[in-house]
Amino acid sequence: MDRPLIIITGPTGVGKSDFAESLAMEGKGEIISCDSKAVYKDLKVGTGVSLNDPGIPYHLVSFMEIGNYYSVADFLSHSRRCVEHIRSMGKLPIISGGSMLYVERSIKGLDPSPKPDKRLREGLSSMIEDGDQDAVVEYIENFHLDIDIKYIMVNRRRALRLLEKMILPNDGEPLPPTDKNFRCIYLLRKKDEMRHRIEKRVDHMLENGLIEETREVLFRSRVNNLFLQEIPGYREVIKYLNDELDRDGLRDSIIDSHIKIYKQQLKWIPRLTCRVVELNGMFSVKDLRSMALQDSI
Repeated sequence: MDRPLIIITGPTGVGKSDFAESLAMEGKGEIISCDSKAVYKDLKVGTGVSLNDPGIPYHLVSFMEIGNYYSVADFLSHSRRCVEHIRSMGKLPIISGGSMLYVERSIKGLDPSPKPDKRLREGLSSMIEDGDQDAVVEYIENFHLDIDIKYIMVNRRRALRLLEKMILPNDGEPLPPTDKNFRCIYLLRKKDEMRHRIEKRVDHMLENGLIEETREVLFRSRVNNLFLQEIPGYREVIKYLNDELDRDGLRDSIIDSHIKIYKQQLKWIPRLTCRVVELNGMFSVKDLRSMALQDSI
């Protein structure tokens, strides 16, 4: 029988990567990243890709050009192939990351939905990029859609996908879960400890070149500006580079954004078929490894 797919998830900063890497080393595994932003090239510091270099193979990181659309369906298709490849070598497949929609769909599969529409995206994107709010309002009113204009202007990529689902027919194919033979663990820590870990993570990102990375990506294309403005960490650095924040304000703003993400990720727990484990003195990482690897070696 194939070794089960291990899914390690939880809020930002909880220690998913550290545990997944420990698990991979002990269980002879390889890691499939479950981070919707880590797929993009040149976004390494802000997504944590560069913060760990354990010598363990990682899949689905740093392979997409910035600005290209990467969907949940893409992730399901790619992750399924990765699982098959890892198992073919007799190794343990481990999905690790905090993109909760990806985690949920890895477990449950995906219902039919419209394919991304290039013409719709380009037309609406140009209006948003120009800041033409009246044109955006007129566009969505033509389709009699009930959607907040402020949401569209601030969350361009998510809004575009939402509009596609509201306008276009569901002509896509349903997709099965990444693998039905899985074991999912949702990691938690106490609130105060999480804030400390998030602060430490943000300091590490800034020390390792987040500002420089953002500046370099922005230099290449105006489109990158819109893209980065939707990603916590990069969004705040853009404000810093525009003299809207000082260095202390930059750090505080990134920490606040990550704490908001942490709170949002907690809300996904009831939707996931996962065992929730709080890391504390009573439940060590060693205990967690034993539980995950039981009957998997």
